[in-house]
Amino acid sequence: MLTTEIILSFIVGAIVGGIVIFIFLPGFLKSIFRDTAKSTLSEVTQEVSNKQGEHEADITKQLKEIEKSINAANTVWTTNTTSITKEVKDLSKSHIQWAEALSNPGEQGALA
Repeated sequence: MLTTEIILSFIVGAIVGGIVIFIFLPGFLKSIFRDTAKSTLSEVTQEVSNKQGEHEADITKQLKEIEKSINAANTVWTTNTTSITKEVKDLSKSHIQWAEALSNPGEQGALA
């Protein structure tokens, strides 16, 4: 009789335990996974935000460097263009004087 009671207690306990597990386990697991997912999502979001901030700062720095380079190149271009323009004008003036000297018989002897 004692063995039957032990076996019956074991069976009833297993059934009650199975029902309790069936009722409470899904909610418990959802809660644990939800908390884990929220925590992981929060960490990933924070990491992405930090990386995005770093990349934005790096891009801003690079754009400023590019702007400085463009301004320097523009200054050099303007200086060189002005210099070349002046030299071409001087060359044209010298060529005109030379051409006039060739057409002037009084100057032709001086050129020889």
